[in-house]
Amino acid sequence: MNFSIRPASLFLATTLLLALTACQTLEKTTPVLVQEDSLSAETVFRHLQKQQAEFSDLKSFIRTTVEGKNGRHSFRQSLLLREPGALRLDTYSMFHTLGVFIHVENETLLYNASKNQVIQGPQVWRLLADTLGTQVDFKNNISVFGGNIPHLQTLQLLSGELDLENKVYRLIAFDEMKNRKVEIEVDAETLLPSRIILTSPGRDRITAEWFDYQKVGNRDFAHFLVLEIPDRKEKVTLKYSDPVINEGIPAESFQLSLSNPS
Repeated sequence: MNFSIRPASLFLATTLLLALTACQTLEKTTPVLVQEDSLSAETVFRHLQKQQAEFSDLKSFIRTTVEGKNGRHSFRQSLLLREPGALRLDTYSMFHTLGVFIHVENETLLYNASKNQVIQGPQVWRLLADTLGTQVDFKNNISVFGGNIPHLQTLQLLSGELDLENKVYRLIAFDEMKNRKVEIEVDAETLLPSRIILTSPGRDRITAEWFDYQKVGNRDFAHFLVLEIPDRKEKVTLKYSDPVINEGIPAESFQLSLSNPS
């Protein structure tokens, strides 16, 4: 299946990027210069897989905003992510650490600093959902925090087309591991992912959108992520500051050393 490519004006993308980053001086994403007259769905898909395979880890400060049934809350955090599937989030107040969340493989823990208490296992996810007021499935979608598509390397590509009006490729794939449909939108000028829609039988549809791509080392990295459950009107927004990619994160960074936690 082939897509017909037309030369696309950069005016709209450039205007949006400047509006979002007017106060920043970081190097901006450079559009991919496609040499072919057309790209197949398989070519776009393999390009995404290649780019994602080159990602190993991320360190960043983030500002997280959660909107859900419990209202709107904002948190100042640091994020450590190492593929495959290791995540650490430290949440801060003005002067000290409020809590630590760690997920590595099948083990999850949440540390409440005010009570010096560690909670472990499945109840962590239930507590997060109750506290934050959102049912966003973080556990099965950790990759999105690094700007990546969950389980991309094992997805089965079903179809694809070029949306000339919106200047995006629309790919449809199936995630056999999670039994869900994955719809992927890819910017036709940069070949960077801009949006995914995850649809599972009997579960809420989840969307993830990436904005404000900037150069971090030799990679293009989105400095805004929006996770949303549209039917529940629940949304989680992450704004990244000073991200560092692929510089290595030791395994002990995902361990918690405490004195006499309850």
